[in-house]
Formats: sequence, structure tokens, C-alpha cells
Amino acid sequence: MKSIRRNLALATCSLLSQQAGANAFENDWELDTSYLSYQESNERVSVKKFIGDVRGKVSDDDSVSFKLVHDTLSGASPTGAVKSDDQRVTFTGASGGGEIDAGQNDALAAFDDTRLALSMDWQHTMNRHLKTTYGASISSENDYESFGGSLGLEKESANRLVTYQAGLSYTGDTIYRAGSGDTPAPLAQVSDTRSFGKGERNTWEALGGISRVINKRTVGQMNLSYARSEGYHSDPYKLISATDGDGNPVDTFYESRPDQRNRASLYTKLAHELSANRNTVHASYRLYQDDWNIRSHTFDLKYNNKLGGGQFLEPHVRLYRQTAADFYKHHLAVDDNVDVIMPDDGYLSADYRLDRFWSYTAGLKYGLPLGKSGKLRLRAEYMKQTFAHAEYRVNSAVIMQASYSYAF
Repeated sequence: MKSIRRNLALATCSLLSQQAGANAFENDWELDTSYLSYQESNERVSVKKFIGDVRGKVSDDDSVSFKLVHDTLSGASPTGAVKSDDQRVTFTGASGGGEIDAGQNDALAAFDDTRLALSMDWQHTMNRHLKTTYGASISSENDYESFGGSLGLEKESANRLVTYQAGLSYTGDTIYRAGSGDTPAPLAQVSDTRSFGKGERNTWEALGGISRVINKRTVGQMNLSYARSEGYHSDPYKLISATDGDGNPVDTFYESRPDQRNRASLYTKLAHELSANRNTVHASYRLYQDDWNIRSHTFDLKYNNKLGGGQFLEPHVRLYRQTAADFYKHHLAVDDNVDVIMPDDGYLSADYRLDRFWSYTAGLKYGLPLGKSGKLRLRAEYMKQTFAHAEYRVNSAVIMQASYSYAF
């Protein structure tokens, strides 16, 4: 009976755990490296990402994890402005940011940026049923800085078939335009030189969850999270055009978003091992809602097909759909005197990420062991997004990833 409970507990960790510190290791330490390439169509955004993660035990009751992420981003990002004949705006920030010259109001903005992020988790086993995890993170870009901390609790039931999780995290962000180090005045004309200092944003998030071993082949999980952020939420590079009756742009303004946001999400997941071939099916659903009136639904399905010799092939499908933010608008209208009609509440954005849209992702992952302690993973995916009102209605991307882990 003891060995059965142990195997079920290990199944829970391997199938459902979202924290690296909760994984069970055959060896004391494990090094995990990954290289990811993300390339959008039509020479849009290109991302090259390297991830290095080392984790292991430092005592019988303590384990630690260190992660390094290095991104290089380049290409052209939609600004929110209506297409015009002007030249592209050149940016040096990751968000599509940098200096904007008056009159250069093209809908695409070229950018080039690098991001470096570091994080650490420390997990302590207080007793055979209770674990605590402490986390810290820091991230830096040309136009963005972030730091955060987290605390997590994980408690198993007496029979070790149910695990309760709770967590609290804080993130502090600093946002500004590269070069100038400031933020534009909300809804100011692009030609307006008024600006403010760096934008500050504070975010608190709480999470509670439960995972349960339903039977020897099935594990279920449910998480509920709530987050509240206060401060600067606008993107200092996003624009919105005012157009005449024929759709021609007559002026361009910076966006303006509310200074707070409340978000809630419900996440459910089921992992089931098929008795005939021991292949596993992973299905999850996430419901998200915030007070900007964005609601999203995400369905994710993976089928892990074991090929023998430690190899596997895993098809993956992801479907996503969201509504638009209350203050999203493709463009501003003008009256008979060609005066721009501004919103009464002062909030407005043409950022395509706040538009109503749907997307699907389909891909395949292949894994195989390398030697006694190494593992190689290769992943290829295709993503397509379709927007309801954005200036660029369709976006697609190809994602390629290679990962190698080594236990020692």
C-alpha cells in the first residue's frame, strides 16, 4: 500500500506539477537548457530565446532552482495606427518602442531589443505532507524593468491522494520609452512633446488550487487565481489614428489605459494514462475574466504517444478566444468640423492584443533519451490569430524549440 501511494504521488508530480521544485529527481541535480525560435509571417516579430535552468537538492529537506532567460527580439510590431504612406517608425525597445518622430505614423514600428531575466526558487519540506516554496525574480530590457517575489504552500492529505496548493506573489514593474526614459502624456498627439517620468506598476496575485489522484491512471487539477495591478498600464509606444469619413488618417495620438486592473482565472486539467498502451492524454481548460471586460477561453490538448526505448511523439492542439476590452477602438472619428471626438472617460487603445480575436496552435513534440542521464526534446508548432477589427486582421507564427536536460 505504501508503494502504491508513493507511485500515485509521483504520478501527480510528473503529470500536473507547475513548479520545478515539486518535480521528483532520480539524481540530486538536473540541468535543463532550451533554445526557442519564434517567427511571425511577413517579417513581423522575431524572437530568439535561450533558457537555462539548474535545480536540485541542497539537503534532505531543501531543493533550489536557478533559471536564466535571454531573449533577442526584432522585427516590426503594429503600433495601432492606421496604415499610411509614411516611413516606418524605428524603435529600440521590446514592446515596439523607442523614439517616435512626428509625422511618421506608420502602422508598423521596427524594433530591436534584448531581455535578460533571472529567477530563483527555494523549496523546503517542513514535514512529509507540507512544503513551502520561496521565489524571487528580476528582469531587465531597454525600456522595462521588473522584480518580484512569491510564496507557495503545498500540503498533501494523509493518504497522499490529494494535494492542496496556495500561493501569493508580488511584481513591481517600471515602464518607459527607450532613449528618452519617459512616458507620453495620455491621448497626446504624437507631435506633442509633453511627457511624464517612468511609469510604475504594482501587481499582487493570489492562487489556490487542488489536485487529486482520481484513480491509478487519472489525475485532476483545479486552480483559481486573482490578481490586482495598480499604476501605469499603457504601452508608451502604442498609437491610435483619427480618420476622416473616407478612412484617411488626419492625426495620431498615444493610447491611454485605466490605472488599475483586476483579473481572475479558473484553470482545470485532467491527465489520463491509457491502460492499453500507457500513452497519456493531457487536457486543460482556462477561463479568464478581467474588469476591462476581456473574457477568454483556452482549451489545450496533448497526446503523449510512447514509441519505445524512452522515445515519444506528442501532438498538441490549442484553441483560444477572447473578447475585446471596453476601451478598444480601431480608430477615432471626427465631427463635421474635423475635430477629433475623444472618449468621455479618457481611455482608448487600438492595441491589437486588446481586440476581439481567436487563435489556434497545432504542433508536434518528439523526445528521446541521450545516454543514461540525458534527454532531448524537439518541438515544432504553427499558430494563427484572426482579429475582429485590428489594422492587421491576420497574424501567424512558426515556433521551433530544442531542449536538452541532463541529470547528475
